[in-house]
Amino acid sequence: MIKKLLVIKSKSLEEQLKELGVVNYLDLKRVKDVIETQYDYYIENVEDGTDMLGKSPDNCDKIFAEQGRRGLTIYEGLALLRDNPDILKDHWIDLSGSRYDSDGVPCLDLDVGGPRLDCSCSGNANSRYGSASCGSKLETGDLETLETLPNILIINGIKYEKISY
Repeated sequence: MIKKLLVIKSKSLEEQLKELGVVNYLDLKRVKDVIETQYDYYIENVEDGTDMLGKSPDNCDKIFAEQGRRGLTIYEGLALLRDNPDILKDHWIDLSGSRYDSDGVPCLDLDVGGPRLDCSCSGNANSRYGSASCGSKLETGDLETLETLPNILIINGIKYEKISY
């Protein structure tokens, strides 16, 4: 598990794909994310998809909902690839936090020339692919607020403890 990753929204997907050497096979205008934000942010408790190998993105989304998690978007998948450039040598990644048209899920995999952004059907399972996920999202603007909070905070009966990274 990766504790925290910076997701860069201040650069377009096209720019980030080019910087990372990822070949794009999608019409990015047809992609919808489950979360919308225009600012850079962090995702925490990131799973790289290894635990979800061989499960369809639709099935993974059900599992994530039970676990209080969600699938990564394309932007978040690129953050994972940026943090771990060799990850696609181990397995390929479904990004179920984004959708392509009605039943497509963007995915990162390897082609002859290197990494590529493509699409698979949300109901299909493949042993090479696993849906990556995260536990929470933290806006970068929230970081200053967090610094002023006490080490332990109780909200609606739930205890939150500040963790230093």
